[in-house]
Amino acid sequence: MFKIKVISTGSVGNSYLLSDEAGETLILDAGVRAADIKKALDYDFSKVSGVLISHTHKDHSLSADDLLLYGLDVWKPYMIEGGKDRRTFGKYAVQSFDVPHGDYACCGFYIRHMNGFKMLYLTDLEYCKYNFRKQEVNTILIECNWQKEYVNTEAHNYQHKVLDHMSFDACKGFVEANVTDKLRSVVLCHQSNFTCDINECVRGIQEIVTDNVNVDFAEKGKEIKLI
Repeated sequence: MFKIKVISTGSVGNSYLLSDEAGETLILDAGVRAADIKKALDYDFSKVSGVLISHTHKDHSLSADDLLLYGLDVWKPYMIEGGKDRRTFGKYAVQSFDVPHGDYACCGFYIRHMNGFKMLYLTDLEYCKYNFRKQEVNTILIECNWQKEYVNTEAHNYQHKVLDHMSFDACKGFVEANVTDKLRSVVLCHQSNFTCDINECVRGIQEIVTDNVNVDFAEKGKEIKLI
């Protein structure tokens, strides 16, 4: 049984813990204080195999350098031209790939555990040009930031806060294109309270997946059981 623990999500900061049955953990983004991550880990870094940083924005990378000083293996593949690379962290094999986020380099992650579990982590992207249907992923942790009916197009930050992030329509299209019999969980993250009704989005995603797929959303402090 795997689980995702949400330390924080959204523009206030993004950080998630992906853990296997034995507690071996990947930290997905570090956009909160190192103290908050330490607390979420019960002040024990011994089972952390690595830290994946999607891009340089502080709501995803705030404590990345602090975690490096603590001796953790912090990976920033967005610094590589093209964003594509592969790394192994304990029982996890991870492949990074580029995703569009305005003028900023940003990466998504395809994560495989040695027991066969497969997961995608996608955040701060406009869309994903890659398809993972052949990989038959079990879990998709994906940004669902805005719905067009709730957006103020006259807002001064419309370009970055809205257009540079994944809409519900783009999120729905990606999930629909990657549904297989192996998919068991879809978790929506990085939502905005002002430009999105997350319950509507959960219902919308549930309509395009089978009854065997649990659709949920990230919120601070929540633990979500996977498979």
